[in-house]
Amino acid sequence: MSGTAKVKPPKNDAQWARNTERRLQQAEHPMSARAGNWVLSTNPDTGDLIASNVNGGSIVLAREPEPSDDANPDLIAATTYQVTVTRTALQAIASGGNTVIWDGVLTEIGDGWGTGPGATTVTAPVSGVYHLSSMLHWETGNVSCTTAILVDNSTVLIGRFPDTTGGGWVSSMAAGDVHVSAGSEISVYALPATAGRNIGASQLSNPAVPCSLSVALITSPSGG
Repeated sequence: MSGTAKVKPPKNDAQWARNTERRLQQAEHPMSARAGNWVLSTNPDTGDLIASNVNGGSIVLAREPEPSDDANPDLIAATTYQVTVTRTALQAIASGGNTVIWDGVLTEIGDGWGTGPGATTVTAPVSGVYHLSSMLHWETGNVSCTTAILVDNSTVLIGRFPDTTGGGWVSSMAAGDVHVSAGSEISVYALPATAGRNIGASQLSNPAVPCSLSVALITSPSGG
């Protein structure tokens, strides 16, 4: 029986009966379960579901949901969180810079992002390490264009592309892994430096590719 302890062969009927009863009780309330080369168990401190490989190493498959008086047992909570917001229409960016206003949502996994047309931020639904990336497309070149990703109005990632060709639809981007607390707001600041410029969907391809901000949870600490 999976998840039950190994015992010595019984020496008599009474011992066999005791061993059988003990194994049945363990099967009804197992501490772990074997599936091929994996053993499934729960962390006794956090309640997280853990898969351990016989060759070494363990991964957290699911974290114990937060307790709630009105919790719905049929509601399946997301264990993955990801969102990509976009800017397709032209937005005027002053020489001193402006926060990007998003006008679309390309992908959204998990609740609590607070996205939608006209939003300038996305809200981290849980605490953890996130991969943040943003690409901005500039209608007119010959400019040092900067993309900055901010968390709670503090810059955490930045990228700059100086264009001297004068061609249209140059792009600047910023990307990296950052710890973000639940409830923190993530935004993008566009800075053309020397003169005002428009950002929007790049016309270098058909269909045009919009500016974007992508936020994806990599790992969440226990209790996040």
